[in-house]
Amino acid sequence: SKRHKVKVKVVAKSLSALMQSSDNIFIMGHIEADFDAIGGCLGLYAMAKQLRKNVKIVYEDKLVEIKARTAFRMSFEKEEVDEMTCDCETAIKEMNENSLLILADVSNDHIVMSREVLNKAERVAIVDHHRPGEKLFAQIYSYQEPASSSTCEMVIELIRSCENKVHVVPEIATYMLTGILLDTNNYKNKTGARTYEASM
Repeated sequence: SKRHKVKVKVVAKSLSALMQSSDNIFIMGHIEADFDAIGGCLGLYAMAKQLRKNVKIVYEDKLVEIKARTAFRMSFEKEEVDEMTCDCETAIKEMNENSLLILADVSNDHIVMSREVLNKAERVAIVDHHRPGEKLFAQIYSYQEPASSSTCEMVIELIRSCENKVHVVPEIATYMLTGILLDTNNYKNKTGARTYEASM
């Protein structure tokens, strides 16, 4: 609907402004991260890169679901993985009071990939398609849309609504599409016109 498109534009603008005002950005999913969590992280990474920000996805193999992990390793060269990601320890070390931690596909502190990283963050933003839980202590921003099929669908809409065109490499686009396909069980669940539009 037109109202939804306006809302996404406003969210894209405010999230971009939040990214711009941050010293550095860390993006993290949930424990046993799946395609939707990692795909959402990758899309938000592309958004932050477009703004020329210092950004890393908090990523450790053992904390990622096996199929998502294998696909991630197969989609990107080792140098690209090193460039895009950092482990939990590095994130904690490089975070300061003006860092931004974006949680993708999770808003519950019990199932975040690393509670230590979350506890260190003083500025937290959430992008998630689950029902909002209790507000996190350091939460300064949230875009939670339970009507969306997946976090990847939400992030694709944000990317399309950014004022400056966000360059998304085919490997990230494919990974995000897989996130939508798996979270909707091949478009059988929670699928609407916006899901198909995001998939185009």
